[in-house]
Amino acid sequence: MKKIIMFLLVITIAQVLVWFQTYGQYRWEWLGKNIWFLLLFSIPITCLWLLGTKMGMGVFDGKTWPLRFVGFCSGIIVFAFLSKYVLNEEMSPRTIISLILCCLIILIQLF
Repeated sequence: MKKIIMFLLVITIAQVLVWFQTYGQYRWEWLGKNIWFLLLFSIPITCLWLLGTKMGMGVFDGKTWPLRFVGFCSGIIVFAFLSKYVLNEEMSPRTIISLILCCLIILIQLF
């Protein structure tokens, strides 16, 4: 269980950082004007993705599909919540249903 929690934590942090790297420029104008900062920011993000992938391969006994589904769904969840709370975008009923489905996909892959 500890491996699963650590894996989820690492990929969630990576997803959050990618969101800020990609969409932060729409909240903070200076971020969009500093491309070199964003490029340098990709180095720790890449390190987290490499670590998360390695951890995920251990969690899923070397299988890649569960890792891909969990990574994709965690990205959707992070994207939805950060878009709502940082960019003030509303969640439609379709988005809420999709988030529920993402949570179910993650649970199916983990258990």
